[in-house]
Formats: sequence, C-alpha cells, structure tokens
Amino acid sequence: MKQTRRNILRKASALTALGIGASGIAAGADCSSVPEWDADTTYTGGDQVTYDGALWTAEWWTQDEPSESANVWTREGACGGNGGDGGDDSDSANCDGYPQYDSGATYTGGDRVISDGRLWEAEWWTSGTEPAESQNVWTLVGTCGNFAPTAAASASPSSPEVGETVTFDGSDSADQDGSITSYEWRFDDDTTETGETVTRSYDAKGEYTATLTVTDDAGATASDSVSVAVGDTGGGSEKEDDVFAPYQGTWGSLVDGTLNVDTDRVVVSFVGDATDDGEVNPGWLTSGGQRPLTDYTDEIQTLQDNDIEVWVAIGGWDGRTVARDATDATELKNVYADILDTLGVTHLDIDDENANEAGRDGSVYEIRNEALAMLQDERPEVKISYTVPAGQGGIENRDYSPAKDMVSDAVEKGIDLSYVNIMTMGFSGDYTSIIPSAGQGTVDWLANVYPDKSEQERWEMLGVTPNVGEDNFTTDDANAIVDWAENEDLGLLSFWALYKSSAAEQAEIFATFESDED
Repeated sequence: MKQTRRNILRKASALTALGIGASGIAAGADCSSVPEWDADTTYTGGDQVTYDGALWTAEWWTQDEPSESANVWTREGACGGNGGDGGDDSDSANCDGYPQYDSGATYTGGDRVISDGRLWEAEWWTSGTEPAESQNVWTLVGTCGNFAPTAAASASPSSPEVGETVTFDGSDSADQDGSITSYEWRFDDDTTETGETVTRSYDAKGEYTATLTVTDDAGATASDSVSVAVGDTGGGSEKEDDVFAPYQGTWGSLVDGTLNVDTDRVVVSFVGDATDDGEVNPGWLTSGGQRPLTDYTDEIQTLQDNDIEVWVAIGGWDGRTVARDATDATELKNVYADILDTLGVTHLDIDDENANEAGRDGSVYEIRNEALAMLQDERPEVKISYTVPAGQGGIENRDYSPAKDMVSDAVEKGIDLSYVNIMTMGFSGDYTSIIPSAGQGTVDWLANVYPDKSEQERWEMLGVTPNVGEDNFTTDDANAIVDWAENEDLGLLSFWALYKSSAAEQAEIFATFESDED
C-alpha cells in the first residue's frame, strides 16, 4: 500500500506543484499558497507543506517534522518554481561522496546513487533496475552539481642534492565530470608557477614544500602538497649515506675474512658480559667463554690500518649484554667509554637478544639507554645503532628482545640513533617481497617515535640484515634487495656473516649499494 500511495501522491504533486521541463527533470517546486509546516497540526496522506525552503508531501497521518530520514514525508523539491515551463530551474543536489549506480549491486531503501549526472534514492530493495523516473523504486533527488576535481602532486627526485633539478608533476590529478583547466604550483618562497609539470632546484639543504592547486572547467578547485628533502636533513651526528657493513664473528677469520671481500667496514661480534657475578665486566663472548677485550685489539688495528671502519656489536643471540648487571647509569657509561677506548672504535651496535634470560631485570634496556645518552653527550662523535628482530610487517616486540620498547626508550632518553637495523632472516618464502614488506612496516612504525622526521628521513635510518648463509637467500635475491634499497634510499645494508661460505660472492653484490651512491 505504501508504494502505491507514494506513486499516486507523486503524480499529483507533479501536476499541481512542479513544473516539468523539456528535459524531464523536475523544476523548482511551486510553493505558492502551500502553508508552512505547523507542529500543532495533524496531516494526512497527500497534504503538502513548506519546510526549510522545500515542498513536502505527507504519506499518511503524521504530526512529525518533515525530514528525508522520516518515511512519512516525501521531499518534492526546493521551493522556487511557479508552475511554468520549468526552464533551467531544476532542483540541484549535492552528490559528493555518493557512488555511481552499479547494475550488479543490491540497494535497500534510503541508499543513494548517481546515474546520468543525477542523484537517486532507492525506495526499497532493488537490484538490476536502473534509476529512472519511470521506475517506482527510485526517487530523483536532484541534478548533481559540479564535482570538484582531485589534485595529486608528486616530486622526483624526492631527496635531491643541492642544485639538482626537481620535477613537480600534477598529471595524476583528475576531474570526473569535466576537465582540469589550470595547474598552479606555490612554493615556500611564495612564488608560483603554472603547468601540469614544472621544475625547480634548491640552493640550500632543508625540507621544502610545493602546493598544487587545480581548477576544473566549472571553476571548482582542489589542492595537494608534496615535500622534498634537499641534502642531508636528518640532523644529529653525521653519518654516511648508503652504507654496507657486514657482520663478522670473532670465531671467524676476522682479518682475512674481512680483507678478502668487497667491503670498507665490518661489524665485529660480540661484546658482552658473561661473568654473571653482579659486576659489569665486558669482554668478547665466545663459545669457549668470555675473553678479554684486549684479545682482538691487534686484529682490529690491522683492519683499521687497511682502511676498514670497525663497528662493535654488543649482545647477539642469547648473549649477555654489557648492561646485564648494571645498577648505575654513570658506571655503565664509563664501561662503554672503556670499550670504545680499548678497541679504538666509535660505533656501538646494540643487539640485545637476551631479554628472556631467567632472573634478568626487564628494565635493563632503560639503564643502558640512559648510559648511552650520557656517553653521546660527552662524546658527540659516538654513533649508536640498534639491531632488532622483525616480522614480515616490520619491527616486533619479542620475549627475547622487546625491540619497539627498546628503541622508543632510546629516543625518549635522547640517544641519537644512526640506524634501526632489522634482522630479516629465518623466513620461508620469497625474500624479495618479505624484506621490502618488513622495511616499509618499520619505517611506518618509526613515525611514532620520530613524528618530526619525514618518511625519507626514516628510510635513511633503516638498516636491513639478511642471513646469506640461508639456502633460500640467493644472489638473485641479493641483487633485488640492493635495487630496492637504492630505490628507497636506505641508510644501511648488512648481512650475517662474513664467515659464511657465500659471503665473498654476496659481498660483491651488496657493496654496489655503497659504490653506486649518487
């Protein structure tokens, strides 16, 4: 009954209150002589009122306020017609956000779609019936106004050098119901340029923004912005771009294993404290027990004499970290300083994978970070990196290594981290998809602890370390990962480890990451 009654009322209102133009689209409603809605009046089916600038028809008995969400009222159109020829005064509708009609979709009462440039509302369940005034299931709400265009700005390269030409591109901008007639770019110095693509260069390091405004053929506009990081804008202690630094254990051939492969640096592994005596006693962790720091000073000096930069890794898989028995941050800071001085290095790589050891205080990383922050305050040349576990989605907290907590606390305590290096190893599957996925997830997460860094700056903090000893990590995988790292402009590529049989072949590939640096 409801459907039939609505149809009859609409036909009546079309004859008495609306002008129908030659296009078949309802003109503005003729509200002359139609009373305003009165909250104290009772209305029955077919009664008409004006309310909020529109003409409404009651479907049945009601005292409710007219509203499109109330089924008892039908909005016939905006007031403004006079019953004449209709002309060009057709009722317009705001169609923003509504989908195009889909013949394969199912719609229910109240659903709205766009078809043939007009907005329609379903009266009840329907599927496969195209909106039309001859179809009772659809009600014409009005003719869509102009759709605003969509602006899309991009820049290449996104991290140019000082003086390098940057191309700003707006060609991905679009206008769904017309065309874009102008592109205007506004830059930080308040100068403007016009064109779908424009170029410019910058004569100083820093982060710069360009804002694109597009205008369509009906005068509607939209804007989008893009930023470029010119030069090294990461701040903090200086570090090289595109670094290759493989690991080597003291149980391998430290000197020959490093000098016989293509690398300019090595991460010597691992320093820790295996004494478990309540005191902080750093030394080299080996399968035969802890050895004094001085046991490998000659080898490290030989590497440095051959222009190899040496970093030192602390901890390792199940390795007791130097901070394990620390109770005083100042004392621990002095121990780290002694490690640096004894070994003649300036870069410490924290690889804490011992957090689940029985009896270990879960807050050990907090006193370590406090000590390292103090160390950097006293020695600004000291570089600190964190090597952490990761899943395919990026950095992860694990019982043996609460990676996110450790890194967050390090930043909170003021440590200037050179790299957050994710261990991308032990997976089954395609490393050429696993590693990029883990990298993107980590870069995204780093935004939580570095909200003021751009995405490119976070990529430059990222390190990636696969295990070249795994059978399913091939030289083809290595080439693909180097290409990906160069494309994303990673800060660090590493691998575990130089004592593996495939190390020389893999190092030759990984080293191109550094040698191909622009």
